Amino acid sequence: MRLLARQVAVYGSGRLALQLVSFVTLPILTRILTPDEYGVIETVTTLLAIVALVASLSLESAAQRSYFDYTPEQERERQVVLSSAFWPMVLWAAVLAGVTAALSRPLSNLLFDTPSYAVVVALAVAALPVAVATTLLLEVMRLRMQPIRYVLVSWFGAILSVALILYLVAVADRGLRGFYLAGVISAVPTFVVAASAARGAIRRTVSWPILKTMLLYALPLIPVAASNWIVQFVDRLFVLHFADLHELGLYALALRLSNVLLLVVTAFAFAWSPFILDLFSRDPERERVVRARALTYVAFATAFVAVCLSVYAREFFRTITDPAFADAHELVGILCAGVFALGLNAVTMTGITIERRTRYFAQYAVYAAVLNVALNFALIPPFGILGAATATSLTFAALAWWYYRRAQLLSPAPFDLRRIALITAVATVVIVAGTFLTVEPLWLGALLKLPLVLALPALAWSRGWVPRQWVASLRGA
Repeated sequence: MRLLARQVAVYGSGRLALQLVSFVTLPILTRILTPDEYGVIETVTTLLAIVALVASLSLESAAQRSYFDYTPEQERERQVVLSSAFWPMVLWAAVLAGVTAALSRPLSNLLFDTPSYAVVVALAVAALPVAVATTLLLEVMRLRMQPIRYVLVSWFGAILSVALILYLVAVADRGLRGFYLAGVISAVPTFVVAASAARGAIRRTVSWPILKTMLLYALPLIPVAASNWIVQFVDRLFVLHFADLHELGLYALALRLSNVLLLVVTAFAFAWSPFILDLFSRDPERERVVRARALTYVAFATAFVAVCLSVYAREFFRTITDPAFADAHELVGILCAGVFALGLNAVTMTGITIERRTRYFAQYAVYAAVLNVALNFALIPPFGILGAATATSLTFAALAWWYYRRAQLLSPAPFDLRRIALITAVATVVIVAGTFLTVEPLWLGALLKLPLVLALPALAWSRGWVPRQWVASLRGA
């Protein structure tokens, strides 16, 4: 567990770099860009997500699984696996980026009822092939257990992107075009640094038998990725249709804050997958014990971060952003509930991965997509962005239950569901109370909310959930 915690911390710091764009620029951009323009950014991000989904072909997941089919001594075979995923992905991403850029004008008309954002759409997809290549090179560093290189490359790309965004938007006054132009310019130097850090991992070859094996693994994951896109992004299109860009801009800001929790979840998932597959290959029985223990720790950690973000969301937006964005705080707690469920999935779905039964990922992801679309239709027209956040969270909760049930049938682990339920219940009560506790001035409200934030740690302490060695280490520190 200590090894896993270190891996999460390292990869979390690398993923933290990606959040710099959202948070370092937030106090400035919310005073330059309007909520409507943030709505445009969220819409283009939704479009870019589906293009990237199709571009990846889920080969990065297949490459990870095939990589561990070989031992560390079989370095050449591992290189061939990575190369056989890298070159097809980059070539396919270039084709898709070209097609999307060529269709930027009709896409702008379709999404915004105006061709004015055609250049913005084209700039958003221009860096896609280079970004796909860089992402896979980062994956290489993760698989080769090179966390320092991973972190350095991630931070280099993020800092360069932030600097260019601030210059082009705040200084050069290029607006939304400058926002996306920064991504195009920063992509190339970041790729060069990533290629240097991962040198020797990619060969100038593609093994068609290995590619075929990876595609057979990846094909069931494509509908999974498509369904995940629906669950994570289609609510933006519903909000755009049933509300307006202003509402979508507020929704985007609430998502930015809840994405801090997503950062924690993603960092864990990045470290968890290679860690648990490696452990299973050496000691299957020990893997089940570690899996069960990890679920409790993940539930507690993600619930605590969700509480902190949700309880203090109002004070955050009132302090950091323009007053036009202040109402976004009401959505943060609901969105964090969905991310919490997503965090549990990373552990509970492990049994499906170990048994290579990826068709269940496809099956349940399709169920989730259908449920999400139905909930969006039912909740967004009467409740607006509040309904959108609720639809997303309910969908993630249902998906967590489906994954848990199937994984326990395939490869059961001794999870402590009673403890998970107690953590969830306490966090829910605290988040609801913190969201509706609005006291002026802000400093007094923040002070009064402190006991709410400490409720979960107090519960863990009173129940004896904190290992004694952790307490001793904390006292020593």
